[in-house]
Amino acid sequence: MERKNNTAALFKEEEKKNEKGPDYTGMGLIEGKELRLAAWINEAKNSGKKYLSIAFSEPMVQEAKQAKASVDDDDDIPF
Repeated sequence: MERKNNTAALFKEEEKKNEKGPDYTGMGLIEGKELRLAAWINEAKNSGKKYLSIAFSEPMVQEAKQAKASVDDDDDIPF
């Protein structure tokens, strides 16, 4: 998947590992740098309106390896 600069995609976390884990996770390309995104569904105390709280971080080692592997899958090297 080719990602455009300053865009991101979030996917619902189907198997939350704990109650404080993010509800959505994904990757984004922000100012040319790959970042991991995590989002939590919250509710404002005063208004009761729901909103997403989003955190950006460096990609986790496993995600970085998977991203590289998906790029390398196109190679015709037989190993």
